Amino acid sequence: SLAGPLAAVRGRVATARAALSVDEEKSSAARVVPLVGFLSLWYAFNAAFNVQNKIILNQFPYPWAASWVQLAAGILFFVPAWLSGLRSPPNVDKALILRFLPIAALHCFGHGLQVSSMGAGSVFF
Repeated sequence: SLAGPLAAVRGRVATARAALSVDEEKSSAARVVPLVGFLSLWYAFNAAFNVQNKIILNQFPYPWAASWVQLAAGILFFVPAWLSGLRSPPNVDKALILRFLPIAALHCFGHGLQVSSMGAGSVFF
């Protein structure tokens, strides 16, 4: 009769499923913990950035100039890396610039609005 071998196969399948569910739980926890950690860091750094902008705008009430300086400060990071050979400069052509120009403009405008909002009111969490 096939009852004995089928029962053995069913037992192995059940054992494999149980092991798989334990592995899935471990892998999902292994993915969730870093995600929560990185989101927490993002929130903390964003809060510090907002407070810092408020402090700056209390002394220098020109939010668009402050946001431009913040965005332009990136030059201090990537140009020395390119010149020293630490990083290779990207291959950029006109088509690539035109492709990214709309999202870059929206990013700059959004950053300016975010900095302006810190100057318009209080920082509250």
